[in-house]
Amino acid sequence: MTNKSGEAIIEYKQIGAIVKVTVIDTATGTETCFQAPANTPRSGLEQMAINKLRYVLNKQKGD
Repeated sequence: MTNKSGEAIIEYKQIGAIVKVTVIDTATGTETCFQAPANTPRSGLEQMAINKLRYVLNKQKGD
């Protein structure tokens, strides 16, 4: 998904009408999270999580 081994851990936690999505890159330990409506399809949440993690990893490379 995001690193050389292609592994990331994604956790979903529903809190009322929202779901908190946390994604961790297994190679670097970099973690990001966001919230979305609880009725958002899981596939959409997964894609958003991977995109956000890639964005953060690319920002770290540029610093």
